[in-house]
Amino acid sequence: MLGYIESLKECVRDLRSAYPRLLDRLELFFEDELLGRKAAWPQYRDALRARYSGLRKHLASPSQKTLLLRLSSAIDSRDAWLESMAEAMLQKPLKQLKDEEEPTLRDRLKMGFEGLDRLLEMSTVSVSDHEDLYVIDIAQSGKESAKQVLRLRVEHQARAMEIASEIRQAYGEELDAMYAAIASLLAQRGKS
Repeated sequence: MLGYIESLKECVRDLRSAYPRLLDRLELFFEDELLGRKAAWPQYRDALRARYSGLRKHLASPSQKTLLLRLSSAIDSRDAWLESMAEAMLQKPLKQLKDEEEPTLRDRLKMGFEGLDRLLEMSTVSVSDHEDLYVIDIAQSGKESAKQVLRLRVEHQARAMEIASEIRQAYGEELDAMYAAIASLLAQRGKS
């Protein structure tokens, strides 16, 4: 009976420390994966804020705007800030995260910040209200990567959607072939 009580106490201690350990892992992810160096709270938050301060927010998607708002929030508590960032990606409180969802959270955070990095690149290019801007980076094995900035005037958007529909109809479920064909066209455009 005494062994059972000790085992139960150990389980309770483990449960109590699970959430703080999750926050520690999340903080480590921000340092290693997003910032690329060790930094204590609030230095990593401030470094990420500084990185995206020049970003033109009107180019951001709604989810990117949410991420930017959470990033720049006035929250001074490490735990509350990490919870806020995670909630922006999960659309639910971090305390409701299941163990198997932790990799999904890290993936979403990484993709979210990669999206902000791409927006940062686009923020250096001037854009008028009469066009959409696309930054495309094509990389093919054995060849150099080619980054292109495409501008599509508003009056050409309807035709672009028609062409996209024709491509989807032509390739059906063959998504890999469709993507390869589009990448090939874009790579050829980069050479001309």
